[in-house]
Amino acid sequence: MTILEQQDWLIQQLTDFYTIESANIESNSKLEYRIRETETRLKLLGFTNLSDLRPNN
Repeated sequence: MTILEQQDWLIQQLTDFYTIESANIESNSKLEYRIRETETRLKLLGFTNLSDLRPNN
């Protein structure tokens, strides 16, 4: 898997996590951990514009 493919896959995963997070009423520590972990991986791959991925509420 190339770096761009990894980045695309992580972006899709992160947007799914953000969607789940916005639908939940209660805090979920596992979900928060997965979001931080995925954001960190994307930053390491050079993708830093994470604010564009969050859904607008």
